[in-house]
Amino acid sequence: MAVPSTVTPVDDGVYQMDLFERGLRGRSASYLVLGDRPALVEVGASVSVPSILASLAEIGIAQEEIAYVAITHVHLDHAGGAGTLMQELPNAVLLCHTRAARHMIDPSRLEASARQVYGDRFDRFWGRLQAVPKERVRVMEDNTTCDLGNGHILRFLDTPGHAKHHTCLLDEKTGGLFSGDTAGLRFVAPGVPLAEPLYMPTSSPVDFDPVVLEQTCERLLGFDPQRIYFTHFGVAEKAGSLLENQIAQVRHYREIGMRYASQGIKVVQDVLRQEVAEILQGRGVADPDSVLGLFALDLELNAGGIVAWWQKQQ
Repeated sequence: MAVPSTVTPVDDGVYQMDLFERGLRGRSASYLVLGDRPALVEVGASVSVPSILASLAEIGIAQEEIAYVAITHVHLDHAGGAGTLMQELPNAVLLCHTRAARHMIDPSRLEASARQVYGDRFDRFWGRLQAVPKERVRVMEDNTTCDLGNGHILRFLDTPGHAKHHTCLLDEKTGGLFSGDTAGLRFVAPGVPLAEPLYMPTSSPVDFDPVVLEQTCERLLGFDPQRIYFTHFGVAEKAGSLLENQIAQVRHYREIGMRYASQGIKVVQDVLRQEVAEILQGRGVADPDSVLGLFALDLELNAGGIVAWWQKQQ
């Protein structure tokens, strides 16, 4: 069976590669930045690694040429396959947040925590977690840079709120922001007739903090990004407007938590589901119920994160 790969040039020296997360197209992406020292930004799960390698071959980049692999945070849909991928890229160094490094070097606690969240779905969704040798991990402190050459300088920014171990990367050549989960989710699933993309926060447990996330988005506005390279999914212009929209939605999530979290995850999940259904209908989807299944995991995790945040406030 052929390994799926979908490569899209999205900017000067930047390629988007579909990771086919959980077998879905247009769900998660990795990005290749073609400087003199090429870098991959985001990895996805270990089950996505074959698609990354197929995409590199399609672009014409040898695995030995990759100099860096950068992750925005340790959640498995962003970094679960880091150890597996690094085994295939013999000359690459892993770049990550200071709080993420220990989980890349020893992913046992990360895996145990994720198994509690996903249960018997873990292996099917994410596959096996492999350690990255300590000597191949480089911690990137806030506001430090990695020069890839050919004008591509990646600036690493500490961006808590979704997770304490989250970093965003700004490509100073293109003005593109690799947002991880900080700017939320951009839903553009193939086959879904949306009049325009749907944007929503990702508030996964256990670190979600809407107050901190709002402050983070405000800080990112100060760097004047021109576009956002979404991990979930695709590239969008007018980054400032998108970040302002994210701030408004995060404030709304805080209000949902204050109003409904005391009633439990199921109630919060139902509230979120109804809101997404209304948005889909407004985007031209005649039968929202036929599409809501694609959001099931997002709504489950978002509700869990909202309730976990509310409980910390009590």
